Amino acid sequence: MTVLNKKVIDNIAPVTVDECVYMGNGKTLREQALPWKGLKWVAFGDSLTDGTITLANRKYCDIIAEKTGITMINFGQGGTGYKRTEENGTCFYQRMSNIPSDTNILTIFGSVNDWILLNQYASAYDGFVEGNGNDTIEKNSLCGYINKAIDIAIATAPDVKIGLITPPTSKLTSNLDKIRSAICKVGEYRNIPVLDLWKVCQLRPNDPVFAQKYYYDYYTEVVVHPSNAGHEWITPIILKFMESII
Repeated sequence: MTVLNKKVIDNIAPVTVDECVYMGNGKTLREQALPWKGLKWVAFGDSLTDGTITLANRKYCDIIAEKTGITMINFGQGGTGYKRTEENGTCFYQRMSNIPSDTNILTIFGSVNDWILLNQYASAYDGFVEGNGNDTIEKNSLCGYINKAIDIAIATAPDVKIGLITPPTSKLTSNLDKIRSAICKVGEYRNIPVLDLWKVCQLRPNDPVFAQKYYYDYYTEVVVHPSNAGHEWITPIILKFMESII
């Protein structure tokens, strides 16, 4: 038994969180609170995750890693999507085989960028559609490309637990709604948890005062990229979602 040398005040000897022990399994309270320590998390996505974009240099994944002690590997790359930048070999499914084979948790957050391909009036449009939850990539649908990314993730890291996250609120309402719908369809078909961040994040891109504080592109027509304050705002929601799948 370890005897602690403590300054006693009013017959009370304060202890730190690390010194408190939960008697059920011998773990400290800190270990109880941070069960993710020693696990490997791949945060996969687009510019909302990309750690090299300094306009928001402390992303949700950085904050979660600090809070939980989990080993986080940032696989965000700005401008990419489930299909977007396929011509460059950098879309989601093309990068997915690079995740570590011992990845414990994979969150796929995105992708705002695919909205351009879903717009039939865009120059990049080639018949790309939302599709159905069981689509394959041959269907040229967003659902098919989401499934392709998941298939490669599972083939690369067989024991991985996956969570899908939709883009947060922005001014791209009509096209992002198709992205949200496709992600939810695939999640339901494959029994993979989905966080529909659009519905629950409570960000207000149409409120100029709010947007200036929580989006770094508040002055644009899209208002889609959270600032550091915006990432602080959405972090508790994503953290709670991850707790449900860990």
